[in-house]
Amino acid sequence: MTAAVRARCLHSGACFTALHRAVGATPGPLTDDLLDAAVAAGTTEANDLDWKGDLPPAKGLTQTGFPKDVAAMANGSGGLIVYGVEESQKAATGRVDIGEFDETYERCAAPQSPPSPRPCSA
Repeated sequence: MTAAVRARCLHSGACFTALHRAVGATPGPLTDDLLDAAVAAGTTEANDLDWKGDLPPAKGLTQTGFPKDVAAMANGSGGLIVYGVEESQKAATGRVDIGEFDETYERCAAPQSPPSPRPCSA
């Protein structure tokens, strides 16, 4: 699979995200077709949609911009960060293979709540 889109949609897997809105799609799962449509349309970033070309390496993840990006999106009005999309002047221009978005990234992005904190480092 090329660029991976990861998001947890509440209730039955159907959701309506900034990506759906940008391409005029109805609520539903996040799919490669939806992402391809956004790239083909040259969809631009918004307050709730952020394109990222590269996924930082899992090793040393806390020393990268990943936690900051996730926190900034979560502390704002929320939204979607999509890794594996190249952009020029904030407009999507293509897709790149980011490899695996594994449990390390999910642990780092998940809210930390006592009494069982989940570390963000690999």
